[in-house]
Amino acid sequence: MREIKRCLVIALIFTIISMNFTPILSARSYNGGPTIPAPHLPSETTIINTEIFYPEGHEGDVRLFVNDPGNGATKINDALSKLNGLRDRRPRDFKSMETFKSASITLATYLPGIGKWIEKGSSIWNSLTKVAKDVGSGKGKNVKSTTQYSDRYFYHWLYVYDRGAWRDYGYSLSRYWYKHVVVSYIDSKKDEVATASYDYSRKKNSPNKISKAPNYMNKKRLSQIIQGRWRNGTGGYTESY
Repeated sequence: MREIKRCLVIALIFTIISMNFTPILSARSYNGGPTIPAPHLPSETTIINTEIFYPEGHEGDVRLFVNDPGNGATKINDALSKLNGLRDRRPRDFKSMETFKSASITLATYLPGIGKWIEKGSSIWNSLTKVAKDVGSGKGKNVKSTTQYSDRYFYHWLYVYDRGAWRDYGYSLSRYWYKHVVVSYIDSKKDEVATASYDYSRKKNSPNKISKAPNYMNKKRLSQIIQGRWRNGTGGYTESY
């Protein structure tokens, strides 16, 4: 009896220690772990690309859409949400264009998975001259810059073909960030104040920064994951930035 009690005590101590050392899952965990909930339904997003992957010796093959791809085929829809509004307005004054170009300018103090978003004034100016018309020489005094940014969500919507229909098997969620820049300056060619501005959200699928999901744009891997979960009957899959 004394030996049995000793074993029970040892087992209890081991259980308590095991509970205390259980690893904590992060917000980016996946494969059934806690994730950031999808902010949208598929119907609330705009599909920009679709790819189908075939199973059993044909994994990774990308083909044109067919009406009946066979059980176990996977479909991945790339989709964008609507643009969220401009945020974090940051006006700044500089004594000259040279001072502006040499400055390190913070556009955002924190973006998920990225951290602080900082750009050189020269980089901002070069990006403006590439896209804006009639920017001018950009020389002179009293340069003023204003930066903001906006965002939208990027999805890989995941589907598996099963018994005559595409079944929802989850998503991979990333986030796109776009800068909006306005620079006012004195154009030495015209001797007057000029303004250059551009909102990079016009380039919907070309963000300035991306908060990436673990398998962002790795569609072959996503296809393998949901095919495996379909075969094993373990349900859908989600992952987030």
